[in-house]
Amino acid sequence: MILADMTAKLRASVASRTIDSDRRVCAIRLGGWAPADLLQHEDEELRRDEAEGTRVAYVAATRARTYSWSPQWAMSKGKAGPSR
Repeated sequence: MILADMTAKLRASVASRTIDSDRRVCAIRLGGWAPADLLQHEDEELRRDEAEGTRVAYVAATRARTYSWSPQWAMSKGKAGPSR
């Protein structure tokens, strides 16, 4: 397994959708516009999205069988670069 992008975010900066199964409503951001239902539940959706990102990262890291590779950067003579 290679964790190539260590700077990847666990969640988006804005929620793209919310689903209310009790009311049978799915509110989706479209063309930069967001319905009121999505804006009302955005914080909840962002927390859910972050929890899912954490879960996926954990599963990926723990399913590695033999080797896990992650890029490392080190300071050498005042310059940043890959470690050796």
